[in-house]
Amino acid sequence: MIFYRLRLILNREVRKSVASLKTSFFLGKKREVQETRLIERNQGGFTFVELAVVTALTAFVGLGATMATFQMVKSSERSSNHMTAVHQVENVSLWFSRDAQMTQVVDLGADQGFPLTLTWTEWDPSDEHQVVYAFEGSTLKRSHSVNGDVSESLVARNIDSANTSCVWKDGEVDTMLVLTVTVAVGEATEQRKYEVKPRFRT
Repeated sequence: MIFYRLRLILNREVRKSVASLKTSFFLGKKREVQETRLIERNQGGFTFVELAVVTALTAFVGLGATMATFQMVKSSERSSNHMTAVHQVENVSLWFSRDAQMTQVVDLGADQGFPLTLTWTEWDPSDEHQVVYAFEGSTLKRSHSVNGDVSESLVARNIDSANTSCVWKDGEVDTMLVLTVTVAVGEATEQRKYEVKPRFRT
């Protein structure tokens, strides 16, 4: 009878242990399944809202970069045009100053002083020089004759002939030949005024 009771107690304890093991096994499995589902849900990809936000940010950054590049190109073009205008004006100054200082006879044309003719004779040898500055459209050309042999050269391009002139200016001491030259390249405009005292005025 004691054995019988021990067997019952033992069977009951074994059943409890088995039930406990089954419960913990199924709970562990259930927890495992839940964790797996959670991981799968987290690895499911981006939502529509996330994709829309990323697309908008990318477009915004791209637009900013495009505008910055455009501004840099525009600024570089303006700078290049200004440098070209300055170079053209200085080239006119170089030729005009040299010729006007040498001249003995100045003949101003009817159109704001153009065509401008400058004539002089050297002392030794006694070569006769004649320089004529004239416009061909927006180009200023220089024709130089030495004893009848003529050579022609380009002085400057992009000259604004409406705002370029050559006139006499009576000063307190001397009479000066004044050249006002304007060059326009794109949106860049450069204007300079040069005053030169010739050797002799007629």
